[in-house]
Amino acid sequence: MAGTERTKYGVERYFLLLIALSFFGWLYETIFVLFQTGRIRHQGFLNSPVCPIYGTAIMAAYLLLGTPNEPRGLLKSVENKPARTALYLLAAFFIPSVFELVVGVYFERRYSLMLWCYRGMPLNIYGVVCVPISLAWSLLLYGFMRWGFTPLKNAVQKIPLPAARIITVLFAALLIFDFYKNFSVL
Repeated sequence: MAGTERTKYGVERYFLLLIALSFFGWLYETIFVLFQTGRIRHQGFLNSPVCPIYGTAIMAAYLLLGTPNEPRGLLKSVENKPARTALYLLAAFFIPSVFELVVGVYFERRYSLMLWCYRGMPLNIYGVVCVPISLAWSLLLYGFMRWGFTPLKNAVQKIPLPAARIITVLFAALLIFDFYKNFSVL
């Protein structure tokens, strides 16, 4: 019984995976801005070291597409590997772009807050999606899903279920507080 509990990949572990992916997204943003500006500057809407848009987009890609090594859904039925890779890259272009569009437009229209801006860049959509950036994201997402996602998922799976539940509750409480605090000042 205990062995079954330990290996089950339930809601708790998916939430922890989402948090880990959001943290790595925040880290990526922080390093990118450091190289761009020469300064460490807090990126994102939340005060916590997470960018949920990254975690959410990657989790959506996983749940809809799987990984390039273990495809899901419609991709699973595509036998031709080059065609499956092309479809994966195409979906990896659209999934984060849709998240950027929805979140970016929502924050700009609802709160007059631009969380990121692609205005002035070629092929931008409402200043919150940029086709060349989205193409780069599709390649990054493909690479991460091919080589990085499964090891991260396996590491999270090694967390014993009782610990995963406690950590999930703590992180959920912190994120709820962080969201509340930031939305209350808008």
